[in-house]
Amino acid sequence: MVDETPVLDIKPYIPQYDVPGKIDEQQFYSSREAPDGEENIDQAVASSSKGTSQNVVIPNWISDGSTLNVVFNENAEQQIAELGEDKKSITDILQADPRSVYLRTKYGSQIYTFQLGESTVTCKFDDQNSTVHVLHVRKVVNLSDISDTTEDHVAE
Repeated sequence: MVDETPVLDIKPYIPQYDVPGKIDEQQFYSSREAPDGEENIDQAVASSSKGTSQNVVIPNWISDGSTLNVVFNENAEQQIAELGEDKKSITDILQADPRSVYLRTKYGSQIYTFQLGESTVTCKFDDQNSTVHVLHVRKVVNLSDISDTTEDHVAE
């Protein structure tokens, strides 16, 4: 970056984050904020919308609190038990649909893989039925282990 060059921050306008509601000092110090993931989005929108313009539209993907139904096949259930992975963590992540908006709209119901701790979770989204099927839960393979093994076989 060059000194004194303007920096543009382009992001969507989200009222509950960009124009938080006013809180009196006594209320601020006497109340605790809800833990992450337990916030009430409707209350936040209602309190922050008092000072916002009537022309502001909040995208559905922000205000929509719907979750996906997560189904584990037998193979995935067995792999979770073998690896000692936390099924609830996988369910929580998938219910919130971790795919980007781009992936959701461009590719829709596709196979999706993500890493959770020491495991790789493979699933298939069914956007028509708001369901995600967990297909595999496997231990993460360290690529350096693969290259070390390959080098050992080449040396022989």
